[in-house]
Amino acid sequence: MAPVLTVASARPTLLVGGLLVVVLLAGVLVFATVRTRTTTESAETDEADAPAHPDAWRVRRLLDEHGGRLPQSEIVERTGWSKSKVSRVLSAMAEDEQVRKIRIGRENLVTRPGDVPEHAGSPFDDDTPKG
Repeated sequence: MAPVLTVASARPTLLVGGLLVVVLLAGVLVFATVRTRTTTESAETDEADAPAHPDAWRVRRLLDEHGGRLPQSEIVERTGWSKSKVSRVLSAMAEDEQVRKIRIGRENLVTRPGDVPEHAGSPFDDDTPKG
């Protein structure tokens, strides 16, 4: 006589099968998350204009809103950051050639590289021969 399968004897089998399905789905989810995160991180690091500082995006947005030029004191005022924080962010951006700081009297004018005023540079920066 064949053994009779009862509900009580089937429960452990269903439980193990269900557990395997959950583990399999969790593995797929983890794999997809890791793959997406790795793809996103590599895309961010490949950008040529990746921010030099985590807060650089805010300075870039301000410059975009104001025609590419803004006094450093305006950046302090509009962001609410301390003078030293603005200076650190701008120095990192300048080092990465994302902005230029032009000294005008006792103030810095911050510009995007393409928005530097025509007469703002030093006469010694010109590489063309004179005479």
